[in-house]
Amino acid sequence: MFIDGSGYLYQATRKRVYFKSITIIIPSTWSTKAEYRSPGRLTFDDADVRIAPPNSLWAPNPYTHQVQGCGKPGSYIHFIEEFLTSSETKDTFGPLGRVLIHEWGHLRWGLFNEYPDPVGDQKDIVHYYQSMEDEKWKPVACNQGIYTRALIKDESNDASDYRGCEGNEDDGYEEGCMAITSGPGLSTGSIMYGLLKFDQIQHFCDNDKSDPDNLHNREAPNKHNRLCNSRSAWEVMREHEDFKDNISPPLDLSDADILPSFTLAQARIRDECRIVIVIDTSGSMDTSDRILKAISASTAFIDLVNEETWVGIVTFTSSTSIRHGLIQVSSQADRSALRDTLSFSADGGTCIGCGLESGLQVLGEHPSGILSGADILLMTDGEDAGFATHPARQTAIEEGVRINTVAIGDDAYGKLNTVSLETGGLGFSYRDNDGRAELITALTQTAETCSGTDTSKGRVQLSSVGFTLGTRGVTSGHFYIDPSIGSGTQFIVTYTHGSDIIPGVILTLTQPNGKTISPGSFEYNEDAQRKVISVFINGRAEIGKWFYEITNTFPGTHSVTFSVYSRPNNEVQDGSVISVKSYISDSVLNQSEDIKALVTYAEVMKGSSPVINATVRATVERPGGVAVTYDLLDNGAGADVTANDGVYTRSFLNYTGEGFYGIGITAENDGSALILKGKTGSQAPAFINITEDGQVVSDGSIGNYTIRLPGDQVFDSLVFEKAAPFTRSSSAGSTNVPSLPQGFTPGQDLFPPNRVQDLRVKLTSLNESSVVLTWTAPGDDLDTGTAMSYDIRISHSPALLLANFSNATQLEFNQILEGNVSSPKPFGSLEEYVITVPDVTAVTTFSYAFALQASDDAGLTSPVSNVVKATFRRVIPTSPPPKPGPCDSMVCYNGGTLDERRCLCSCSDEFPGEYCEYVKSQLKNGVQVDLRGNQDEWQDSAEPLLASVTEQLNLFCTNNFDTCCPGRGQILSKSLRIQFVTVDDVKIADGYPVIEGKEEDDDQLYTCSFIVYALKPAGPDVCSDASGPLSRWRRGDHSNVQRRSAEPIYISQDLLLDAILNGRAAIASYLINATSKAISIANITLPIEEENAVPTDSKPEVSNRSMIVITIVCILIIGIIICLLGVAYYYKRCRKNASYQAARKDDQDDV
Repeated sequence: MFIDGSGYLYQATRKRVYFKSITIIIPSTWSTKAEYRSPGRLTFDDADVRIAPPNSLWAPNPYTHQVQGCGKPGSYIHFIEEFLTSSETKDTFGPLGRVLIHEWGHLRWGLFNEYPDPVGDQKDIVHYYQSMEDEKWKPVACNQGIYTRALIKDESNDASDYRGCEGNEDDGYEEGCMAITSGPGLSTGSIMYGLLKFDQIQHFCDNDKSDPDNLHNREAPNKHNRLCNSRSAWEVMREHEDFKDNISPPLDLSDADILPSFTLAQARIRDECRIVIVIDTSGSMDTSDRILKAISASTAFIDLVNEETWVGIVTFTSSTSIRHGLIQVSSQADRSALRDTLSFSADGGTCIGCGLESGLQVLGEHPSGILSGADILLMTDGEDAGFATHPARQTAIEEGVRINTVAIGDDAYGKLNTVSLETGGLGFSYRDNDGRAELITALTQTAETCSGTDTSKGRVQLSSVGFTLGTRGVTSGHFYIDPSIGSGTQFIVTYTHGSDIIPGVILTLTQPNGKTISPGSFEYNEDAQRKVISVFINGRAEIGKWFYEITNTFPGTHSVTFSVYSRPNNEVQDGSVISVKSYISDSVLNQSEDIKALVTYAEVMKGSSPVINATVRATVERPGGVAVTYDLLDNGAGADVTANDGVYTRSFLNYTGEGFYGIGITAENDGSALILKGKTGSQAPAFINITEDGQVVSDGSIGNYTIRLPGDQVFDSLVFEKAAPFTRSSSAGSTNVPSLPQGFTPGQDLFPPNRVQDLRVKLTSLNESSVVLTWTAPGDDLDTGTAMSYDIRISHSPALLLANFSNATQLEFNQILEGNVSSPKPFGSLEEYVITVPDVTAVTTFSYAFALQASDDAGLTSPVSNVVKATFRRVIPTSPPPKPGPCDSMVCYNGGTLDERRCLCSCSDEFPGEYCEYVKSQLKNGVQVDLRGNQDEWQDSAEPLLASVTEQLNLFCTNNFDTCCPGRGQILSKSLRIQFVTVDDVKIADGYPVIEGKEEDDDQLYTCSFIVYALKPAGPDVCSDASGPLSRWRRGDHSNVQRRSAEPIYISQDLLLDAILNGRAAIASYLINATSKAISIANITLPIEEENAVPTDSKPEVSNRSMIVITIVCILIIGIIICLLGVAYYYKRCRKNASYQAARKDDQDDV
């Protein structure tokens, strides 16, 4: 794949780039081979291309996870194993090397798909559009030379899968028509459109009009044009650092020259995790208790670190001290030995390079003698002019040692984040009054990063907060432990003041069951000397909402942190854990010329499934300023590229000055979050070969996944699972702003509103000559606040809107029927404007193009939005009527089968009726209510009928509690109303209402029958609710409470009938008042059960069954006749015998 892909990449980029070297990481669970090297600082989570378990939304297709906008890199490419090994892949998708380069366009250069994408762009999918250049209807494709066919799924013909669409390029096509690619035609591009199986497709599309076979189609309404402002792939790529300023000129190279080299590396296992903590103990660390905080955080880390991890400790001033050599943590004695070295004070100068050099020395003590892949966590608050050229820095880079840095205070060395960046590490920052436990977070995230490829089994951070407590101060909060975690749960509190004997604070934890953990509990541990409190839950922590309270017992003010960690619950069936991975757009942000936004990302996932509708917030600690908190959103607007993909995003703009900006993330679900079984991205398309008569040539599969066909409803198979309440915390790291523009003032309005990238045409009305436009409202400053106004322009030329927006026609005030351009909504709100346009009566179809800009109160304007076209059609081709069947489209419901020869439905016993439309259990438990009124009034009477029956049933049960709840006591107060059922529990039976026929005495009145039934509501039983207004009944402490069955439980038919009869007058009055129509109740009775049209167990021929019955009857009749004849014969013999005996006696008497 990579060898072929390298050659294809070289040709596609016009001989500019190719794959030079590739490292393949072998899972640690595979057997080891001598040629496998150490992966160094490379991990699975950092990989560009990943082979991983399938994603239910995309499988079997590969896809690229893209969270940034056009021209920005993606996160990773995802393949499943079966895709790489299946024989179907080449015929359906193309050679693997070509598929890789399609995905590489997404990953490296931030390109998007140029074909109608039903998964990655489902809200904007269009197959045909009317071109405003020649008014012809054209397929959505990157180049107009590509061959397509206008096809639609044929639902009426079993002999074919697809049929040709009604319509043509002049009138357009019928609704639902799809542009199905049949071949490349004359086109040589674009790779981002697909057609990768054809050798002819060799290029990324461009805007060079001298090459029409690769000319980009700027009009096509696809995702690439929408997000990239209709620029071609090459126009975007030429702005990338790979090609900008001709940095990669064309080179004539041989096949051998472009052959990539390969390195096989085996992912490290837990006992390869090596961490050295390097702590600055210079005099400045005495400021604001920095040295005490570093000691407490290191102590907490030693308590938290995984078994088998190698740990060493180094401190430095102008010289260094190796506090503890590298030791493998395998017992409490090892942890104690490390903790005992954490006793030092702040004094002296700063030599960061010296500390780093000693850290590397300690790492060299590992038995392997290898530095590659090891980690150093460097904590410092000082400057070191010599560090830039210190040899230890270059050694770390060359040896593959990852350096995570923590900049403490506002005066820390400004290039610490650069050190992290160049070694593949993370940069953190910690201000003196930080609202986060960032020191502990930095240590634990370092440990989790070094733990190898299986991060799913690592520790999860639930909470990380910091605060200042005054004398006798108290702070409190809550967090959730959800079912996916709960093993090895640990709570850490650090503080800065108190004696070495008596802790300075008290922690109290309240579990969901109400029990508390506090000083004296066996789980509670105190280290007053190092000012750490630790609570460890052995086994599983209770699932639910926990509360914490921290009380200051020290007579003064000190800084306190609270952190919660837990491990995955191994008993969870799918083994996936809800996790938050957060990061930022830049770790170093030079703002000397232009001010730029810092974008924060937080991916909330359960395994590979996005978690949507969670509450995700970012807190930014700023230099010399108060921390700010703002919500991250997953709405597909502003900095967020795709809605509902589990990636929550927002721009940070509130700079206070030069220095470090640290970002902490919290995610919580209080009941609204959902888990989407799938994950959005940018996929490589399949090529489906369809014959002229509409047959799919190869309806194949890859692995256990069927290849999707055009028109398949992708989202019908998705499942939205309600997420359990959860809490998560994460650090996105920090960014260093070394400079700001001259004259910068905090709070200055330097940012325009964000570009609107989801402008859509919701509806067009030819009769009203109007169009409904929708979009997500931008902010005043990018995606924050509220813009001042909109400028909406209209044109017959999309190119004019793109190239010279100000020259297009501005909408007049009287053209906007709904909406106010002078009063935009706040960012993230849905805007909906109704706009009237001139009718072009001379043609059957005409279009208008729209785009908009937003302005703020400082006069700054957003980039021009995406361009949309509103098309008005006087003639819309329609599909041909279905061929009439023998039963005139007769339908059998509820699983019934249609006998087309006799046009009869065969129904099961549970679903009677001519069309199996009724449900027997509903009829057996329902009450029939016949209403009299006009025929057109029934649709308005159903809801009022259910509401009034609900009210009367509750009133009846309140007044007759013994009847509804026999033997359950009685109501204490008659003024109380029992809610026996809700309106959701009272329903109309399937197949009803039914109009019985015209009334004989009035031609305008009809009788309509409703069958109403009621279900016992889910949840606590009203009759057994101990908290309700009942006397005498109380649940015992050890009562065995039965759970309600998942099957619906009907309320007694007799009870329902009594309630309806009792409230007949009230129901009739309610119907009249609610509908304002003359509806009356004709009758209330029990329903007559419907008969099946044909029982499911019947014989196929009615005549055969009749013959069997007749035969049986005949046999019975014959049997009876034979019996009667036998009896008669017997009786006759008896009489004859009696006569004979009598005659014989007489003869004897005569003798």
